[in-house]
Amino acid sequence: MKAYLFIAVVTAALLVQAPNESHANYVLDRTPIQGKTWMSWSEPERERFLLGYLQAYHLGFTSACRNYFEGAPPKTLTSLETSPLQKCMLQELHYSASVTQYERQITDFYNRFPDAHEEPLSWLIQAFSDSERKTPEEIHAAWSRGHAHP
Repeated sequence: MKAYLFIAVVTAALLVQAPNESHANYVLDRTPIQGKTWMSWSEPERERFLLGYLQAYHLGFTSACRNYFEGAPPKTLTSLETSPLQKCMLQELHYSASVTQYERQITDFYNRFPDAHEEPLSWLIQAFSDSERKTPEEIHAAWSRGHAHP
């Protein structure tokens, strides 16, 4: 598990860097300046961040499900529907759009709601997933009401 996390962090860090371009400086989650940081990056920097984030999310989720299954395997497995591994894997959020599309959605959100720059990037990425499909208005309303989930 630690190896996957290390690989995910290194991948994300490498993807954010590019020769002859300024380097993005991503501040830790839950800070009041994530929107401002996002808007200060160039489009390629934002796309590289998203690519690393989505790859790390998938690797981390898959690793966690496998470790859970290996740590407590069922005594008997009668069908795929009852498999704890399958049930866990079905909870993963899906992202079928291009990183360019997600970059545009997040950038448009921060442009439309300048008062929402404290909303964490992870929240927006989750809300724009195929699994959630939230509109910018729904996301902003949920955040404004103090919800812990978009």
